Amino acid sequence: MSEPNLRAVVQHNLLDKMIKQTSQASHGWVVLVLDDTTTTLASSVLRMTDLTERGVSIVERLELARQPFPEMAVIYFISPTIASIEKVVADFSNAEKPMYNTVHLFFNAHADNTVLSKFKSCQPLLKRLRTLKEVNLDFHATERAAFSLNLQNALYTLYSPLSTPAMLDSLLNEISAKLVTLCATLDEYPYVRYKAGQNKMEALAKLFQSKMNEYVAANASFTYCPNRSTLLFVERAQDQLSPLVHEVTYQAMVYDLLDGAGLEGDSINYPAETQSGTVTKQALLNENDPLWSELRHTHIAEVTTNIGNRMASLSSSNAGTSLQSKGKSPDVSQLAAALRELPEFRDTLSKLSQHLYLAGKTLEEYTKQNLLGVSTLEQSLATGVDESGKKIKLPKVQKDMEDLLRDPKIPNSDKARLLAIFIITQDSTKEAERKKLFSIAQLPAITDKALQNMKYMGVFMQKISVVSNATGHNLTSEEIKDAAKKATTSEYATARYEPKLKGWMDKILKKNLDTTEFPYVITPPPGTNSPTNKKEPTSLRKKITAKIGGKSGSDSSSSKDMFTGDKLIVFVVGGATYSELRSVYELRQSEKREVVLGSTSFLRPKAFLESLIVLEESTPLTIKPTQPEMALIHPSDIKLDEAKLNSSKSISSQS
Repeated sequence: MSEPNLRAVVQHNLLDKMIKQTSQASHGWVVLVLDDTTTTLASSVLRMTDLTERGVSIVERLELARQPFPEMAVIYFISPTIASIEKVVADFSNAEKPMYNTVHLFFNAHADNTVLSKFKSCQPLLKRLRTLKEVNLDFHATERAAFSLNLQNALYTLYSPLSTPAMLDSLLNEISAKLVTLCATLDEYPYVRYKAGQNKMEALAKLFQSKMNEYVAANASFTYCPNRSTLLFVERAQDQLSPLVHEVTYQAMVYDLLDGAGLEGDSINYPAETQSGTVTKQALLNENDPLWSELRHTHIAEVTTNIGNRMASLSSSNAGTSLQSKGKSPDVSQLAAALRELPEFRDTLSKLSQHLYLAGKTLEEYTKQNLLGVSTLEQSLATGVDESGKKIKLPKVQKDMEDLLRDPKIPNSDKARLLAIFIITQDSTKEAERKKLFSIAQLPAITDKALQNMKYMGVFMQKISVVSNATGHNLTSEEIKDAAKKATTSEYATARYEPKLKGWMDKILKKNLDTTEFPYVITPPPGTNSPTNKKEPTSLRKKITAKIGGKSGSDSSSSKDMFTGDKLIVFVVGGATYSELRSVYELRQSEKREVVLGSTSFLRPKAFLESLIVLEESTPLTIKPTQPEMALIHPSDIKLDEAKLNSSKSISSQS
């Protein structure tokens, strides 16, 4: 099949299997009512035009006052909570004045008897009820190869000394239940693995296996591929470097350097030149933007070059030949100004200009904060070799550290990240040298607290003889050799480091990840998932995926582009990084295998440091979702992906 696309599967299940089928059965326009939870799930997966095409006339928020439409059918897509079902019941409490006509009720996850009993007692509602289904959508399908559970406080629950066993049990149960809906969406019944010695991940792996077994036993119609996938559980403390190292690919840099400086959530305001002057526009960084999807894992230096080349290509077209009339090639800004005068190029130019601005702004911050030297040294510390491939020497490293920590241009947060990387990778450094570096850095107390609290993840800023290096960062001779080879072949000195997770994923795909180091909960039978077994039975949903999950702008079906073999799902508890996400896409392309990365959340460096600061607080960091009050929505007024809601999400109905 062509490149699999989790987000497209979610869209298909929501738009076609739930909404379109219901609107067709209703023989007319329908009202769609979402609660807070399902609004965030659907907001960036769907556009209002998608809903309109499938018969939705109005989208409403369950929690807000709504206008009655007693002649129209309604689709309630809500979470199975007492609060939400009580609001639905209230819509029909007056039998003489019902809010809607026929009712189609979809829960995004399993509804227990307590919830169901609430609406069973409302006879006016039951008389109008035509559909009652559970939809497997208790996760956020952020990208074609990524999903999040949006559990922002998982890091606190895992590592805070004030976290209780009850809090941990609750987190693991919630993760397990949500992951069952993911596997149901993907028609997967995975073999489960975890790293030996990681007690929390072992408990989670066994809990998920139990819940998944229960789901399979209770759903006789559930069809999963006999060539079963693998689900690997990882926790953040297994690799403390990845959230700290500066990435130089487009997506990671935008979320690092522009976070809070114009970037809010997954949207950013930027100045745009128009015929009437400069205006402020909003860019939404999701897969509704094909150019963002294409460039997000590209080295930042290549992004601006790529965009410039596209603008030049536009100028060389028949309609753009006038741009060359002066006999010399214009620069990018001249091209943009000239192309704005050509109506047929305005939409394309708008998108190119948007990303030219974002890439330029990111590079501007990178340069202003003197992060090139920081990034280069981080790469050497993480890989054990310098940019020429020679093994690093501690005296040289310490001198470079001192110079960078004295640089007033480098923000304290970036100095803190560099210090943490030094401590993690240079565990043998004497205590006097550590103190000297901290003295030079002169970090404010709040930033220093973030570093000191890394002890709860196994990283100790002070030398403690009774505690061994919990990171396991000590590089093998083979890893040093590979890093040296990459250093001599890599085009960029700042792009040599690979997260630990990439190596583990690569070994799983090649069937050589040590089963002693990474045991199974239930060991597959001999011969199962053999790397030589290229033919696999395909379920109905996999056939759908093949039809709707291809790359944007590409419909190639050549054998070199076909994805084969069993799927790999990786779940990181405590937050995954954008370097790990970039690694997933690289492996998908190099191995032509479906790899999906999920996490309790995706970490941005600033938020990661803030989460470390509060580990010793009695309550975790409060995450305030951005959910504006929304009045009646009509297709002509607003698109869901333009509402400032939480990030994108997924959906899948039970067959």
